[in-house]
Amino acid sequence: MDQLEAEFCRLQLQMDKEYMLECSKQQCTQSREYYGVHPGELAHRLHELLEERQQEGIKELESALECAMHKLHEKERELSWRKDTETFLSPFQSLACRSRQKTPSQILKS
Repeated sequence: MDQLEAEFCRLQLQMDKEYMLECSKQQCTQSREYYGVHPGELAHRLHELLEERQQEGIKELESALECAMHKLHEKERELSWRKDTETFLSPFQSLACRSRQKTPSQILKS
């Protein structure tokens, strides 16, 4: 928030300077309605600054989301590979289990 306040002050000073230059060029004799910056212009610039910061935050969040989705896809591929491997090895595992239950002479007979 300190950066926002600093930017706010910087904008106000810049607008004051611009106003003073314009008044001196036009040999402004009328009294100023506002001291400093016109509230509408200040609100507009503040809105632009906030919008810019929100866009930066959105970009950071989108990048983090993309990274998380990439990791999720990697995990899904790994899970799929493990399931495929298990399916492929299942018949061999059940055969190995049956052969463990048999005695060596039974295995030779089959």
